[in-house]
Amino acid sequence: MIRVDVLDFDRDSTSTAADNGRILLAECDSMEPVVDEIDAWVNLPLRIVHSPVAGLCIEIGPYSLSATDVRALNAALVQYRDIALGGAV
Repeated sequence: MIRVDVLDFDRDSTSTAADNGRILLAECDSMEPVVDEIDAWVNLPLRIVHSPVAGLCIEIGPYSLSATDVRALNAALVQYRDIALGGAV
């Protein structure tokens, strides 16, 4: 079995977590993309969170996606789906 390291940021142990009112709304499994520059896979936990500062966000490991980021990612995933199903490029 291949060992895959978790790439994440422990937001709960930092003082900023309590300061910004971050609330974990859902744990959504994880994904294991390859990081080409280190030639290895990493495990990225997926979470949906809310804070008064940032609003509704998706956390992908150590990365926090704002609503604008989520819309851009969703658009890319829709294009990926369309191409994968035989749509035009």
